Amino acid sequence: MLLTRNAAAPATEQPAEMSDVTASAPAEAELAHVVQTLEEAVLADYMASLNRPGRPLSQRFLADKHGVDRRKVEQIIATVAQPAPGRATR
Repeated sequence: MLLTRNAAAPATEQPAEMSDVTASAPAEAELAHVVQTLEEAVLADYMASLNRPGRPLSQRFLADKHGVDRRKVEQIIATVAQPAPGRATR
């Protein structure tokens, strides 16, 4: 019964000073958001999937997730997956 009464009680209003502080919080959170290019986002997702157990994310999945063509994803992944030309691995 006590829970029902407390849930039905109207919430008290915050003082004007407190409402200004909470209104500015989302604006600060937006400033902290890191801007990332499409290539960086695809590459970050792919590289993170390499460190997890199981298979890496597929090109088709990454293309659907980021809204790009699969061939573009293939090009982005190929820049990391292929060793640089002229470098021999022994």
